[in-house]
Amino acid sequence: MLPSKSATTMTVSYKQGMSGPVHKRKNPWTSTNDTNLEEDKPQHLVEMADDPNDVLNDPEAAQMFRDATIAQGQRIIVCVDLDYFYVQVEEVRQPALKGKPVGVTQKYLVVTCNYEARAYGVTKLMGIAEAQEKCPHIHLIRGEDLTPYREASSKICQVISELVQPRGGVVQKASADEMFIDLTTEVRNRIDSGEHTWNWQGHVKGKDVGVTASQILTDAQRQELELMVGSQIASEIRGTLLERLGYTSCAGIARNKLLAKLASNMHKPNNQTVFLPSAADSMLPAMAARQIPGVGWRLHQTLRDIGVKTVDELQRLSLRVLRQYFAPRIVRLLLCASRGVDPSPVEQTAAPRTISVEDSFATCSSMDEIDGFLRALGGDLIVRIDSALEEFGVSPQSLVLKLRYKEKQNSSRVSRQVPMPTEVVDTRQSLQNRLNTLFKVSRSLFLKTVETPFNLTLLNLGAINLKTVSNSAPSAITNFFGRNDDAKTSLEVEPPLLVQPKYNVTSQPESRSEPIQSPTPSIATAPKTQSLPQVEPTTEPSSNSGSRSIVSKRPRSIEYFFR
Repeated sequence: MLPSKSATTMTVSYKQGMSGPVHKRKNPWTSTNDTNLEEDKPQHLVEMADDPNDVLNDPEAAQMFRDATIAQGQRIIVCVDLDYFYVQVEEVRQPALKGKPVGVTQKYLVVTCNYEARAYGVTKLMGIAEAQEKCPHIHLIRGEDLTPYREASSKICQVISELVQPRGGVVQKASADEMFIDLTTEVRNRIDSGEHTWNWQGHVKGKDVGVTASQILTDAQRQELELMVGSQIASEIRGTLLERLGYTSCAGIARNKLLAKLASNMHKPNNQTVFLPSAADSMLPAMAARQIPGVGWRLHQTLRDIGVKTVDELQRLSLRVLRQYFAPRIVRLLLCASRGVDPSPVEQTAAPRTISVEDSFATCSSMDEIDGFLRALGGDLIVRIDSALEEFGVSPQSLVLKLRYKEKQNSSRVSRQVPMPTEVVDTRQSLQNRLNTLFKVSRSLFLKTVETPFNLTLLNLGAINLKTVSNSAPSAITNFFGRNDDAKTSLEVEPPLLVQPKYNVTSQPESRSEPIQSPTPSIATAPKTQSLPQVEPTTEPSSNSGSRSIVSKRPRSIEYFFR
């Protein structure tokens, strides 16, 4: 979709090169004639205003919007998004892969790929066989071991923090490959001291008021200059990530997290976009409602059921109609976010309260299978417990086990918890003793929880009630992996869709009738650090677009932008 008439696009004065064929990524600003929106759903099943501004004629709606706008303030927010992160980590680890089509696989899927592979038609979540048909020379790397991706994410976040925090910046890690940065203080300091240039970095969306060095700035021009300087700092951050670590990235620069997030997706790969205030009015209405950050799968389905498919239609829902279908927090989210307002602050990444790992399967009905899953999940859980201790100085007080029955697929999970055994969290114990203790306790917990005979589709193991501890001993798992202080494991990871158990079980995905085959010898295996036996990541369905995300971080709910 082309930018609106009121939008201007300026050339990139800071640009890093990309080798190989470039696959054009779909622009997030989807027009209303998108075939994905043209479905056999009746439109306007609920009352809609003729003009979105009419909705704000309601004094209560106007006050709600005004309060959010005031709370948002005049901030400069940057969203940094790493390009094709998992594959890029492999390219950094194996430089010979650079410029070649590469994908990372888990189970039977290519869960992510670089732009060289996308140029041949390979996409995320494509089956391995289909990907090899489209691109016979693609290099496929097994991605079950998430250790290198966590370590890379931690290093990236550390570099960004070192750049901005000493100057008043705040960094919030949203996922393994995405960080929000509040640059307001640094931007204003540079303007006041004159340590900036008078040119934009990257693309600019929206109608600019024009800023030059030879004039006294109006309030509008001052605000625009702040975004201009923000684009310069974002360019510096991206350049530093490339120079120090070898990673290319995209960035969005705007007045709030919502618009910065949307802007970061607009010109991929290896680029950045500034979102001027005027761009929200001109570009948001044509966007699909499901693309608003915070609108997950369930909320999207409810909106579709009442005939809302675009942001324009969402903007025309009255406060009365919104309250009829949604909870108060969701009402505020939809009313304000659809108009480009997001008051949520960038918050320093905090210690997790819960660490959870799980695996899902079509069917699991034997203790041999359960034992395999418990050993694998237990190993991964200890990795994350030690990471929490090293990175945040917190340790769990309780162990929880959750399961889901196949015949009760739509019901809530069954769970039971016990105090966390001291031997599991004591890093002075040998790693094998800790693994054995966790397995014995989790197995006992399972037997007390499950109804026999059983047929399960999900098993979850969690460490909860994390609290600050003092005088912690060096982590045994750090010594096991040979990691140093500069390579800490991150807890907030959003990996690809699925993971493949290394242990031998017969459970298989519902979409296949035959057992999962190991990848063929032609699939490259990434160089591995020494790892725990049977350590596997776990996934659960996400609220967004039916995909899955790792459970080891605190869940990101619909109130992500409006807490």
